[in-house]
Amino acid sequence: MAELPEHLELNALIIEDNEDDLELLVYELKKAFASLRYVHAQSGSEYEAALEKGMSARTEDRFNVVLSDFMVPSYDAFSALESLKRVDPTIPFIIVSGAIGESAAIALTKAGAYDFVLKDQVNRLTHIISKAFEWTEQKRLEAQQKKQIEIQNRALQSSPIAIAILDQDGTIEWVNSAFTTLTGWSVQELLGHPFWEFSDTCDQADREKSFLELETNNIFQKEGSARRKDGSRYSEFRQMVKLTKSGDTAQRFMLIRQDISTLKQYRSRLEIDAELPYILNNCPAEACLYEQCAAYIRRAFGAERVGFIKMLPQGEPEGRWHGDDMSASQPRAGEDEARFPIMLDGSPRALCVIRWNQVPLEGTNLLISYALEKLAQPLSKLIAQAAAEEWLKRLSLLDTLNQYCAAGQNLHEAFQKIIRIIKETLRAIGELKKLGIDNFHVIVNSIIPPEAAQNSLFAARAATATASHPSRRAASDETPP
Repeated sequence: MAELPEHLELNALIIEDNEDDLELLVYELKKAFASLRYVHAQSGSEYEAALEKGMSARTEDRFNVVLSDFMVPSYDAFSALESLKRVDPTIPFIIVSGAIGESAAIALTKAGAYDFVLKDQVNRLTHIISKAFEWTEQKRLEAQQKKQIEIQNRALQSSPIAIAILDQDGTIEWVNSAFTTLTGWSVQELLGHPFWEFSDTCDQADREKSFLELETNNIFQKEGSARRKDGSRYSEFRQMVKLTKSGDTAQRFMLIRQDISTLKQYRSRLEIDAELPYILNNCPAEACLYEQCAAYIRRAFGAERVGFIKMLPQGEPEGRWHGDDMSASQPRAGEDEARFPIMLDGSPRALCVIRWNQVPLEGTNLLISYALEKLAQPLSKLIAQAAAEEWLKRLSLLDTLNQYCAAGQNLHEAFQKIIRIIKETLRAIGELKKLGIDNFHVIVNSIIPPEAAQNSLFAARAATATASHPSRRAASDETPP
């Protein structure tokens, strides 16, 4: 509904070369409107100057209507209209002329003039200006909405997050540049195709579930994996949002895809730190380490087959495979293979071979290398423990004492040999302590029980006494064993 003229303030730019017509026009406007301010221009140059000055003024002082004669010296309404459109196309341009042809009036209207009125019907101008103000408000609202849409489009287009607009069936209608960068597919390759053609984990059941949830919750989100155009796979967080439906337009959805590979790798490292050392530290033997590690990699990373084999210092495999038997020279059809040497003190200790039935996710090999590093400490402990046990076996204190006592040899030489072996053993035990193994006394007791050690002490004392008294030695020789 048009606002009543008596409530409107008019600030007009009037193009008129006839003073009488100008006075009549001003009289009618003052009579109808609450207040009137105007600038009079009689030529094109005056109009251009007044227009430029008026548009640089404060908002409340700017012109809100242009009233133009159809023709003034060296200027016409078409030129005046084009100048106004360059400055502000939302200001209504109204022709007030004594005579104007129908074809000219139609041409001006098509060019953007709001309306025209004959000078002998100037009383109609009041109503026309009131309606023109409504038109101006509508035009400015449309311009503001258009600007808002342009800003939103620029924001969506420049967003670092991959965004696509889908129709009601899930077909891609629009994507931003981040979407093409993330997936590797061009806009032309994406448009008109269902979005699930470019996702790794979106089968029929998953699609039905997503659209069903969107009917009630307006949003569906899920973590999964996706495949780029080059075949590489990455972890993604996918969201679908139901857009507000307006009028009779079909339902549309916004698809948001984020690469969360870095986040997933961080989580996996935390899980490795929490689980794998506990599993490996409970392994009693090296073979058990490899078996448990193979099982963990299969479970945590979804590998098809995982196998470990020990390596000789020369780099040649030794013994059997632990985990899966990877002795086949080539991967099976559709499998990808990765090999990871297990290094210990700069030398290869074992080889881990992993085969996949599909391309692994980005960063998986780095995570597996990180997991295999957890083998170093328990593996070193087991190796040092085995070395300590070997030295303890070589200690053979009972055999050494019995040998020297039976032969009647000098006990000094026997104890020198024992001390040398003890030093070597202590070095091995010291290596265990560096690795955090403090239960080596259990190993010692298992090889030399305390009762046996005490009997050896009695034997050593007896041997010493016999060596000092030949008669006792002779008597002892006659004693049955």
